[in-house]
Amino acid sequence: QEKNVPKERIEHLKFNTLGDEFTGISILQPGYNTAVRLMNMEYSAAEAAVRTANPLIVAECNTKSPMQIAQWGRILGRITGKDQLFVPEGMKITFMSPGQQNFNEYADYFLNAVVAGTGVPRGVLLGDSGSGSNRAESIVLTRHFYSMIRSNQTYMSEFFQVIFDEYAELAGFEAPKLVFEDVAEEGDTAAQAAVQLFQAGIITVHEAREMIGLEVSA
Repeated sequence: QEKNVPKERIEHLKFNTLGDEFTGISILQPGYNTAVRLMNMEYSAAEAAVRTANPLIVAECNTKSPMQIAQWGRILGRITGKDQLFVPEGMKITFMSPGQQNFNEYADYFLNAVVAGTGVPRGVLLGDSGSGSNRAESIVLTRHFYSMIRSNQTYMSEFFQVIFDEYAELAGFEAPKLVFEDVAEEGDTAAQAAVQLFQAGIITVHEAREMIGLEVSA
């Protein structure tokens, strides 16, 4: 049995859309595959570093005795960087190592792709505030990132408020409100703005306290 439900009765939360598709895509979905590639690149770089510090030893000898081959295998397996190696005539030792790699260039490429896909500033993503001119650029991008977070939070609050209000009206209770905590930098900016507006006489102390989230004194 099928029962058609009018679309106006369906509340569906979506942030990004492609064309006229209905379901929408996640905020992280565009950069997910790129993040996986970046993790694989970092794992491969770690493996290459281990192999460089512990190169693969390949020995070629003219013996056909399995016992002698096994004996040399045990000896070569215990070789470290502090040991000296003496081999009989006719044996050739080769150390196989990945050598110098250009992982940094590839890692930066994938990292920039993640930054572009998610909108998270590079300094925030890496936990590095930067310095000099890059620091000023990082501050601007971080504020833009925080404003994007706030807009998404506002969108989510309005979305759930429609549902809360409808159920509250049906059940006869006061509808709750979905409220997000302020981001640290956004809270500092609001506090500075409240102080400046109060000192300029534009707002009262009660309005200033409301701006920074403090209870208004009686």
